[in-house]
Amino acid sequence: MMGGMMEAGIYWWLFAGSAILVVIGIILLLAWLFSRATREETALVILQRRYAQGEIGPDEYARVRSDLLPNASEPAGDMENKENTG
Repeated sequence: MMGGMMEAGIYWWLFAGSAILVVIGIILLLAWLFSRATREETALVILQRRYAQGEIGPDEYARVRSDLLPNASEPAGDMENKENTG
C-alpha cells in the first residue's frame, strides 16, 4: 500500500515540475517577443536618425521621406518653419 502512494507522489511531482517548466517557457517566449518588437525601428525612425546625425542631407531626407510617406510632400521641419514664419 505504501508503494502505491510513493508512486502517486512521484507522478504528482513530475506533473507539477512539467507544468512549472511550461509556464516558465511561455513567460520567456513572451518576454523575448516583447523585447524584439520594441527594438525594431521603422524606416522613418531610421531616416530621421540618419538625418539628425548628418549622414544624409536635407534633399535626400526629403526624397526618401516622400517615398516612405507618399502623402508627405515636405519634410516635417520645413512645415513647422512655414507655420512659425507666417
